[in-house]
Amino acid sequence: MRKKILKDNRTFVPAREDFFQRKFRDKYDVAPPIWADLSVVYYEDYTITKEGVKTQVYQKSDYSHAFRFYPNGAVNRFTYSQDHDFSLDSISWDPEFNGSRGVTYLKNGEEYISYFTRVTGSGSYGIFTTSLKHFIAQGDSLTQPDYSGIIVYKKYSLSDAQIYNANW
Repeated sequence: MRKKILKDNRTFVPAREDFFQRKFRDKYDVAPPIWADLSVVYYEDYTITKEGVKTQVYQKSDYSHAFRFYPNGAVNRFTYSQDHDFSLDSISWDPEFNGSRGVTYLKNGEEYISYFTRVTGSGSYGIFTTSLKHFIAQGDSLTQPDYSGIIVYKKYSLSDAQIYNANW
């Protein structure tokens, strides 16, 4: 599968502009989840392990993730580093700069999220798909089950200058 690199010089996206059109939009009902707040990003705040222990993101990994849902059903899974000077205000939420591109869609009555990302440890890229049925939005939080427990995302409101369109 051909890919191109984004402006951050580390994130790859499909090279074909019509990739998501052909793979998803022509086949499924692509739309944002009804619970998604389209004016925010949901940033990874902490994990509750299977043993019930709350672990801050920076204790788990050098990198964190955030989801942005768009009105056209596109989604971006941003990856960013949390160093000691970390601030959500300093991240570029521009999908031309950073983020694994994807879509949310309805298939056989169930909502899914699929995005283009690295799928193997050797660096191969492909589509990662998961059901949205276990994602729970409540107040300013979004939870997602994970192999290590439950990931808790919090809402971060975007300023007008941080709002970008998704063209995939």
